[in-house]
Amino acid sequence: MDGDGFGVGWYGSRVTPGVYRSIQPAWNDRNLRDLAAQIASPLFLAHVRAATETAVQQSNSHPFRYGKWLLVHNGVIDNFQQIKRELVLAIAPELYPAIEGTTDSEIMFYLALTFGLTNEIVNPLLSRRGNYPLSIVHYQFLNESLVQAVV
Repeated sequence: MDGDGFGVGWYGSRVTPGVYRSIQPAWNDRNLRDLAAQIASPLFLAHVRAATETAVQQSNSHPFRYGKWLLVHNGVIDNFQQIKRELVLAIAPELYPAIEGTTDSEIMFYLALTFGLTNEIVNPLLSRRGNYPLSIVHYQFLNESLVQAVV
């Protein structure tokens, strides 16, 4: 079992999705059951974390959120330490201050936000993602529905 933290994200009636993250294992979090009983949503993302090369801290727990977007990623980005500097420098300066943690997943999220979350950008990302799936979701249901999911 992955016990280095967990998180859930959901889209409700507000523009910005809700997020709850913890460094505890999900099965030890006393608030999770109460929170889950109170939230109703047509779309949830959940993630359990097994830390690889980064610290067990709340800012490294998924999902990551920026505006209307959520990201969860399970796994590692191949050769991340060798390409990290180049990737970080490619992030838009106005997005960089929003980065809170130290994970490869969060860096890839902000790169996707920098270059645009369209199929022209996401499909090449998929071909280089490493060994595990990546999910990026934006869901809007007030005026129209849009789901962008990459698995």
